[in-house]
Amino acid sequence: MTQCVDFIVVGSGMAGASIAYELSERGATVTVLEAEEYAGYHTTGRSAAFYMVGYGNDVVRSITVSSEDFYNNPPAGFCDYPLLKPLGAMYIAKPEQLAQLTDVHHRVNQVLDNVALVDEAFVYDKVPELKPGIDAGFWEPNSREIDVASLLEGYIKFAKRAGVEFIYNAGVVGLQREEDVWRVDTVQGEYMGRNIVNAAGAWGDKLCAMADAQPVGLEPKKRTVCIAKAPEDLDVHRWPLTIDIDETFYFKPESGNILITPADETPSEPMDAYPEDIDVAIGVARFEEAMNVKVTTLKRQWAGLRTFVPDRSPVVGYDTSVKGFFWLAGQGGYGIQMAPALAKLAASLALGGDVPEFMKKYGVNADAISPARYQLLK
Repeated sequence: MTQCVDFIVVGSGMAGASIAYELSERGATVTVLEAEEYAGYHTTGRSAAFYMVGYGNDVVRSITVSSEDFYNNPPAGFCDYPLLKPLGAMYIAKPEQLAQLTDVHHRVNQVLDNVALVDEAFVYDKVPELKPGIDAGFWEPNSREIDVASLLEGYIKFAKRAGVEFIYNAGVVGLQREEDVWRVDTVQGEYMGRNIVNAAGAWGDKLCAMADAQPVGLEPKKRTVCIAKAPEDLDVHRWPLTIDIDETFYFKPESGNILITPADETPSEPMDAYPEDIDVAIGVARFEEAMNVKVTTLKRQWAGLRTFVPDRSPVVGYDTSVKGFFWLAGQGGYGIQMAPALAKLAASLALGGDVPEFMKKYGVNADAISPARYQLLK
């Protein structure tokens, strides 16, 4: 008979792998079920992630800044190289966008003391190739690129050391709760657990329906990214991550080339997302509209799904109507930068605890991320 574990985590992307590690660190027994043949196939594996406190709403921001210590000081042996690579990030604004720029600075300044509103001269010193018309910027020097692969591999490695079993090619086809135990039917057979963690990303509502739980309004949205060849005479390494304050595009250096996205959020069914030519073209057009740089060659392009709920904050906590069904979903485009602290928070809540003390000082509140904020409205 299959062993009954404390938690069955559905999904082995960043959310599933990180909570599996944190639960196992607290003594829980865990099995992770993954529909694909390896971890991080969908959103996690397609993320051009960076650590930027200015990116996201206030809830996301508080969880992101709570994650910095883990990024700077992961457990010994977790990774071979630093998880964060210096880059710097800069929002840019035209005169009509200054109010929004000021608002972002005010909000981020509540949790970081080294961010600044900068003038036109500063902006063009950082990115001289910008066309005229930018009036000011918001500079976050502490923003850094995240080594997503190393972060995911570290979580899986340490989770396995603690006894977590990862089962691949094990898509869930049915859920049934009997006498406080979940029976999970997969294409690989049946697994049993006292609790289910819904870390299925874009497929979260499908798992919710199998459990007869209340949906929380998850909506997968497609994001398109391309890598453009940099002109031979242009050193892009000196650029920071540069984002339009309205988030209609951003670009950054990528191994001597240029990563470009139109920052699209096209509603999508859960699927193996692929880039549409029109979305790639829009991204390139917005880049060229802002920059005195012509894109002549695209080296690579891809798309991934980012899953949001209406308030764009994550959904973390036990379902209000179905016992033992725990949500870890709706991370949107901020899942990687939030992952370390969000996993610690989720594991604490899943085991009946409270918000960790190190997160409370940044104003993290369990009610702001609870599924109850949507389910009680049904």
